[in-house]
Amino acid sequence: MHRHHGHTLMELVTVVAAAGALAATVLPGLGDLLLDQRELTRANALLGSLHQARTEAVMQGRPATVCASADRLDCGGSFGDGWIVFADDDGDGTRDRDEALLGTDPGLPPVEVVTSRVRFTFRALGRRATNGTVTFCHPAGRARSRAVVVSPVGRPRVSRELPGGKRLPC
Repeated sequence: MHRHHGHTLMELVTVVAAAGALAATVLPGLGDLLLDQRELTRANALLGSLHQARTEAVMQGRPATVCASADRLDCGGSFGDGWIVFADDDGDGTRDRDEALLGTDPGLPPVEVVTSRVRFTFRALGRRATNGTVTFCHPAGRARSRAVVVSPVGRPRVSRELPGGKRLPC
């Protein structure tokens, strides 16, 4: 019986060349997919925080705020740096040390963020909320960017366009 003890150099070169050609065609598309997923993840994370604040305001009967926060303790910075959710007992949109921190998000820099607000305050049922838009800009441009839109009644949603069908500002 004859046993095969390895591969020839020509077989190895053929396999390496085929793997290189496959990687050259797949990797650029994979990079775009990863960027798309990052933008979608950011938008959905903010959407979840906004829903959390809205629920807190309705269930507890007190204002709750989501604001951009670079240090995860106080309001300040950009939504690209992250944000905090807190029980805004005095309704001023600024976190005082005695106000409960309900959640944080670390952000994913560098992300270009265009926003009409740096904070969203939700009030108990029957009262108007802060409306506005936070747009997470995709490096490939407007067509692949996503916005989190908060309506005047406080309902947040993710969209690829602004209210009224307007284009995103990226």
